[in-house]
Amino acid sequence: MRKIISYEFLKIIRNKRFISFSLIVPLIFYVILVTITKAESGNNQLITIFAVLCSVFATIGGGINTLSSRVAREKMYIGNVLVTTPYTPAKFIITTTLVQTLLGFLIEVVIVLFGAVIYRLNLNIQLLNLELIVLCLSIFYVLIGLCLGILCDSVTLQTLSFPIYILAMATNANKVIWPQAPDLLITLEKILPGYYATQAIIDVFNYTSYISDLLKVFIYIFIMMIVAIVIYNIKKDSIVAR
Repeated sequence: MRKIISYEFLKIIRNKRFISFSLIVPLIFYVILVTITKAESGNNQLITIFAVLCSVFATIGGGINTLSSRVAREKMYIGNVLVTTPYTPAKFIITTTLVQTLLGFLIEVVIVLFGAVIYRLNLNIQLLNLELIVLCLSIFYVLIGLCLGILCDSVTLQTLSFPIYILAMATNANKVIWPQAPDLLITLEKILPGYYATQAIIDVFNYTSYISDLLKVFIYIFIMMIVAIVIYNIKKDSIVAR
């Protein structure tokens, strides 16, 4: 499995699309946010928030948009591998999730180093905890991307992936971030892990324990992992026959 992970990781980071959309675009977004708010004048907490926001923007997009599109394009090949080799759906999903998590970690490192060099972002335990929470949340959306890719064709994904991405970003809010949010919306958000990840981030800023909220995110990840494995076991034969 280690060789497969290494091969897939190196293959993706050499891809110009990954460099453009997963590394350069988030940095441009970071610069725009800092410039608009004039945060470079010394507001380090705001610079930290923007770094975390850009990490969320990049890692969630990597799962819902980029990964789902790649799986949709390669689904017949994936199906052949799952049917004709000992490479099980569970192993494929776990391997892909680990690769995407490593990519997410790389993206976060690039954003943090950029912030440290350009905007003197403080490299401390608080920032480490914040980026850890974002990385954990991204695993859930990697699994969503895996499911979308196997269930939808490329044309359908072009229509669906961006609205789903916007919805995923929107469900990360709560009353602290958006005080005017309707109670019904907040109630609906509580059925998704983004709400609890955001609460964990707030806990970090308040210097309180975020473990219980992060554990809730991991429960969602576990459930989504089971769902993904079931979907791949059901679909593997049909995508080969297509």
